[in-house]
Amino acid sequence: MTVVVGDHLSFEAHAYALASGQAVSPLLVGAATADGFGSSELGRWGGLAYRPYERGGTYVELAADRLNVRLAWDALELTVGRQPINFTATSFFTPNDFWQAFSAQTFFRVYKPGVDAARAEIELGALTRLSVVGVLGYERVGAAEVDDPVTAAESSAVAKFSTVVSSFELAVLGGAAPRRWVIGGAVQGEMFAGIGLRAEGHWAVPHGDAQDPRLELSVGFERRFESSLMLTAEYFFHGAGATNVDDYAARLNDPVFAAGPRYFGRHYAAAAASYEITPLTNGNALLLVNLVDGSMLASLYVVYSLDDEAEASLVVSVPVGAGPTLTGLQSELGAAPMTVGIEVRRYF
Repeated sequence: MTVVVGDHLSFEAHAYALASGQAVSPLLVGAATADGFGSSELGRWGGLAYRPYERGGTYVELAADRLNVRLAWDALELTVGRQPINFTATSFFTPNDFWQAFSAQTFFRVYKPGVDAARAEIELGALTRLSVVGVLGYERVGAAEVDDPVTAAESSAVAKFSTVVSSFELAVLGGAAPRRWVIGGAVQGEMFAGIGLRAEGHWAVPHGDAQDPRLELSVGFERRFESSLMLTAEYFFHGAGATNVDDYAARLNDPVFAAGPRYFGRHYAAAAASYEITPLTNGNALLLVNLVDGSMLASLYVVYSLDDEAEASLVVSVPVGAGPTLTGLQSELGAAPMTVGIEVRRYF
């Protein structure tokens, strides 16, 4: 719900009810939630969520996902409260999306969960903008927050400058992201023959001396045809990842690992295709590959428009690779379950 008051002030509030059981997989493909790998509470105060029922791994949760006030002037827009923050340029692997990042295999990205933040958008020119974001971080003991949860170690502040040069949007960013200092940038635009380029990345220096600095970089190319077919390919260099399966377990000791999408390996690739099957039906296919252990995750996502304000989707995900054993992971994506899901969404 959004309420506009006059020319300069607006309020936004979104709430949700969620029922979850032990059978729900954190790797479920297509779920309308961010980061299926488990950092969903990053930047979110637990006091805005209430669980009237919880037993074992089954629970019912009521929570506010957006709750903010926005002030807008000619060249300045200030938003304070729980809101979505998105600095990404690439399609699947998004190293510059520091808060509530989607996992690569999440198809439904229309709705991004919010974080507790203050954001200023300053228009410096017709195609030039400065974004400054501060996000609160919260200390926890296990899954529970402490009595005074806000902590500087978990909080973050990042600034991003973007402009357009020729047919490309260029951006530079830097600041304190969750649990690390970062400096980086992004570029996106059309090169030639209708081929689009998207790239983003950063150099990260984790807080403290326990972890080495690392490069996070994603580069992708896309081509849209007149038939509505769109092909996309993307490569991800994950500097915090391991170069062999035996070192996957050590990633769990990296404090930055829990602050974002949890990719175990150093190198990944993704290939995708989308096509308008009929005017009411759109199909998407994705192949996600861990280039370190050779495991893959193949997914199919079909969306059918029921009417102007409702749609139904079908998602099927099949892992390829060695499954886990009692001694640990033998491959990353091979450990994901095979999933089939149906979702109906209505907009109002």
